[in-house]
Amino acid sequence: MNQSDTLNVWRRIRWIMAVATMLPLLSCAATNTTQEVGPLSLRKLRVRFKTDKQEYLVAEPIFLTLWLENTGNSTEYYHRKDLWDFALLDEQGRRLGFRGTIFEPELFQPYPKSDFAPRAIFDTLSASKATRRGALNLLDYYGDGGARHGLDFYLRAGSYSIVATRLPSDTARIIVVEPTTVQDKAAMQSLVDEADNFFDARFRTAELQFGYFADFVDKYPNSVYTPRAIARILFMTSVDTTIYDNAKNQYYLRYLVEHFPESGFADIGVRHLDPSSVPSQEKSGLIEGLRRFKNHPGSPDLGKRVDDLIGKLEK
Repeated sequence: MNQSDTLNVWRRIRWIMAVATMLPLLSCAATNTTQEVGPLSLRKLRVRFKTDKQEYLVAEPIFLTLWLENTGNSTEYYHRKDLWDFALLDEQGRRLGFRGTIFEPELFQPYPKSDFAPRAIFDTLSASKATRRGALNLLDYYGDGGARHGLDFYLRAGSYSIVATRLPSDTARIIVVEPTTVQDKAAMQSLVDEADNFFDARFRTAELQFGYFADFVDKYPNSVYTPRAIARILFMTSVDTTIYDNAKNQYYLRYLVEHFPESGFADIGVRHLDPSSVPSQEKSGLIEGLRRFKNHPGSPDLGKRVDDLIGKLEK
């Protein structure tokens, strides 16, 4: 497999995983009729955005929660693409280029040009109701760096805004600043260096990549960047059997949940954690992390899973 093939495989796997996390948000019962759908300009739809905070460090993941709201008094119809209808603007109002890839077949197709497209390709949204909320990492789609291989980009210092491009929407404003502490500066540089030089000899094999990020976690166990490094480790081990080690994976999953339960990456830990593999001395810390995770507003859909894990850990 050449470099280009490797690049495409990694990107495809990453974005399939990213879109999979959004499917609950996108799922509503689509109609099967062929009646007409009104013009988009007359539909009472609004795209809503929310970030977990306003200020981020360079290369820090930016988790964006988004949903669609029916602001009218009657049922409206929406297309899946309406939920991906957003752009990132810099402080001069210039739109940044979309650099991600979405491997959802329906999202590849052009938005219906006609105002009277068949309803079968739309979903319904009742009056004054909203779709379920979903979250994505903005750095999977926008940013600088040479991360064409499907890994996170990074935003340079500056002010940015997130808006919808075709529908009325909120405007989510964020500020990206340079890190100030010695540790954060060093950790940031490690991530940016890898993003800019992924095909360098230092990262040529899966083992080298794994070692790079494992060393990162050892050096910066409590950094704001550590959840991203752990997510990279888990991603690599999930797609490359040559470096897969269940014990190591479970260790990093536990670390995410216990130490970074409010990170957007903690969902990975909650979904894949095996309670039977948790050492007795780690149970209390993990239970506390799970409880903090459950209180995080971005993760209500995983509440049942958290309760199940806590119940098993308390036995």
